[in-house]
Amino acid sequence: MAEWNEFYAAAAGASAVLLGLIFVGISINLKAVLSVPGLDKRASIALILLLGVVTISLLMLLPGEATKRRGYILIAGSLFWAMSTFFDAGVYRSKPKKFKPLYLNFILNQLSFLPYMIGGTISLAGNENGFYRAAAAMILAVIKAVIDAWVLLGKLPGKIICNQPHNKKICRKHLHTVLIAMQI
Repeated sequence: MAEWNEFYAAAAGASAVLLGLIFVGISINLKAVLSVPGLDKRASIALILLLGVVTISLLMLLPGEATKRRGYILIAGSLFWAMSTFFDAGVYRSKPKKFKPLYLNFILNQLSFLPYMIGGTISLAGNENGFYRAAAAMILAVIKAVIDAWVLLGKLPGKIICNQPHNKKICRKHLHTVLIAMQI
């Protein structure tokens, strides 16, 4: 069981740094984030994904070797799944009709949390193999949060250009790019 401590410490540290960077990026671009429908919810999902990894990793680092106890911690990750799904529904409702059939963002969010529940269930049975599922969930959550961060912070600086009247053509193209990127 102790061999997992280094993984959870690394996951907590890396996710905490990404969480902080995304938080600062959202704060700096708050007006732009709020100006695109659904982007605020997408930002919330990125924060929830990383907060879930940090919280679960830190709880897994608590002293004690009980596989069952750690299984309960992993199943508690369902709380983060519920919050993410709530915000995901808001993102879906705010999409233009032509993008509604695209469920990739929703599927990626679900795949980021499902291994927690599977891993927790396996761990409750006393099998340490459940921790591999939790590791997969953490890795998927970080990847999904980085994709969301790219949409939030990589595409938004061009939105600020749109405030200048001589850039209307660029703005229409940029807004279309943001709407497409929100479907990832």
